[in-house]
Amino acid sequence: MGVSKYFTKINTTHLVMGFVVLGVGVYYVSKKADEVSEAINPVNDNNIINRGVSKVVTDLTDGKHKNLGSWLFCKFNPDAVTCRSPVLDIVEKV
Repeated sequence: MGVSKYFTKINTTHLVMGFVVLGVGVYYVSKKADEVSEAINPVNDNNIINRGVSKVVTDLTDGKHKNLGSWLFCKFNPDAVTCRSPVLDIVEKV
């Protein structure tokens, strides 16, 4: 009878410690999940995919376009004022 009381006490202590560790783990994962969800959120301008695509577009266009949207706009609307270079505007005025 004394042995079973000893094991019951150990199991209860382990169970309580397990719940505490589980609670801390869930709290930590929930905080990290917020950070991860913001990194891949498509509405967030600072998400990891947008930063990568913007960097590639900026490098490929020699800094003329800062993101994929502006490059696509100028591709389909080459005569738009926002897509023309300042040098072209000066030449047309003269």
